[in-house]
Amino acid sequence: MWDTSGQDRFKPITANYFRGGHGFLIFFSVIDRKSFEAVKFWKELIGSHSDIAHGFILVGNKCDLENERVVSYDEGKSFADSLGIPYIETSSKYGYNIGRTLEILIFHIIPSLNSKNAQNIFNCNNN
Repeated sequence: MWDTSGQDRFKPITANYFRGGHGFLIFFSVIDRKSFEAVKFWKELIGSHSDIAHGFILVGNKCDLENERVVSYDEGKSFADSLGIPYIETSSKYGYNIGRTLEILIFHIIPSLNSKNAQNIFNCNNN
């Protein structure tokens, strides 16, 4: 896992790490509209450097800070739906939905891993 915090200085190196990735968690802070607005950029950047079609999850973090929220659950969910990816909200501070987020990610990437492994087995047996 890489946490680039959306910092520009990581953009050149992150593209190299997208290749070969099986799943991606795109986080934004529900108390920071700018981080939410950057989600589409990150999804497109990842998509342009990987061959993954599934295995994306949009994660709204800091849901424990309800009084500071600037991105509603419905707005995050609607945006994720428009991108065709699942949406979940988490609180890293309290551990809320962290395990569930990883379960969802694994659920979405296992079929592609099984398919790739099946292809490798098939190719190895037919040489």
